[in-house]
Amino acid sequence: MSGSSRIPDGVDGKAADLLKRAYDLKSDDETHALYRDWADTYEDTMLLGLGYLSPALVSDALANHVQDKSAVTIDIGCGTGLAGLALTGHGFKIIEGLDYKAEMLEVAAGHGIYGNLIEADLTKPLGLPSASYAFAMCSGSFTHCNVGPAALREIFRLVLQGGCFAFSVYAG
Repeated sequence: MSGSSRIPDGVDGKAADLLKRAYDLKSDDETHALYRDWADTYEDTMLLGLGYLSPALVSDALANHVQDKSAVTIDIGCGTGLAGLALTGHGFKIIEGLDYKAEMLEVAAGHGIYGNLIEADLTKPLGLPSASYAFAMCSGSFTHCNVGPAALREIFRLVLQGGCFAFSVYAG
């Protein structure tokens, strides 16, 4: 199925082009270029154009399993900060964000919700200490031509024993 058949009615031309690119990704270079080009309009496209629910649903799942929302939490693949915003709505106090595109992190920084933003690639070893976070979440990164299951080992390494990790997987 090509990307153009997945574009909902009412999505403007620029957003439709970016969505088509997302659905047609074939390489890491294409993925990097897409998120570089998409950073400024990503939230409007995903929330308004697509009614994107994953950040809210994953943050709901994490919040339902966490008592101490003041413990350090990492939003992995934070992008522009949609999941971090959802976490703050649940009362999470200390959130760090990790993403591999500086342009996405710049938008995330504008929300003022992250204590630290880390530019790193989940497909490679992360230069972060083990057991650094009580909780982790990841919404939207485990998808076609983005992040695969090999990243789970590295994410689990970052979470304290007894911690919690909530995530979504897009297999479509």
